[in-house]
Amino acid sequence: FPKAFALYNVLGAVIGNQGKLEEAVNYHLKAVEINPSYAEGYNNLGAALQKLNRLDEAVVNYQRALRLKPNFAEAYNNLAITLKCLNNFDEALINCKKAIELKPDYVEAYDNLGIVLKKLGKLEESIESYKKAIKIKPHYAQAYNNLGVTLHKLNKINEAIDCYKNALGIKSDFAEAFSNMGNSICELGKPNDALQYFKKAIQIKSDYAEAHCNLGVILQEQGKLDDAIASVHKALAI
Repeated sequence: FPKAFALYNVLGAVIGNQGKLEEAVNYHLKAVEINPSYAEGYNNLGAALQKLNRLDEAVVNYQRALRLKPNFAEAYNNLAITLKCLNNFDEALINCKKAIELKPDYVEAYDNLGIVLKKLGKLEESIESYKKAIKIKPHYAQAYNNLGVTLHKLNKINEAIDCYKNALGIKSDFAEAFSNMGNSICELGKPNDALQYFKKAIQIKSDYAEAHCNLGVILQEQGKLDDAIASVHKALAI
């Protein structure tokens, strides 16, 4: 079949979305074995490897994709995400900016750029990047949540809370936004009010270690020591 490589690539993407990542890697490998000049195949192979935490291999495959297709904005953004995971923030920054240069309305790249800028301590620039993402895609819950985290870091707590509210208005099962809301409310000196947000985060995402830990701290402050110990043990077990 002349386009078999493309079919293997599609199969890999579908299987990967089902969480069968090792199988996905094999399908993508088959695709690029049949067609070694298939940039999309290398990009998807990189994405599957990244999800398996095989980060160095992911980088190699994104770079292969970009050698074959130098204007591949998605591969630049994916490479940036992986470099960020490897704590190579300077290189991640370069690749985020390249993705946006090639695709000026690339909302995910603006969000990713905001994360990288925050890691580099460039908080005001980070905020502007998230705001650009939201301007392009007003119902982008992830960008609102990330914007809230950066505003919290700048001690703009009420603005951060507004961002989390926006995120949750868009995505009502957003565990990270519930937990971040709890953190900001704690910062306002209202730990009892924050309790419900950590509980909601855990209800949505039972293996959310940070939320279990934060819940444990509040329970300890309330004198509910057995419950606090149970929460901390859950966090440690994850």
